[in-house]
Amino acid sequence: MKNELSDLEYDIMLLLATGMDARAITDYLNINYKIYIKAKNNILKKLKIKTRNQILFTALENELIKL
Repeated sequence: MKNELSDLEYDIMLLLATGMDARAITDYLNINYKIYIKAKNNILKKLKIKTRNQILFTALENELIKL
């Protein structure tokens, strides 16, 4: 999965999976909101998923995060 996403997309995916919201992510990564939205949309497209919840499930399935 790491090779399918850019470094920024991967970082955003992990932060989304841990429950951070858009504002917290943009502040944490020091990026513009538009960059965040573009990266999030790229994640959804590249991983062929449709919702933020599926990002969580994908991260769990690939053992990128643990509950």
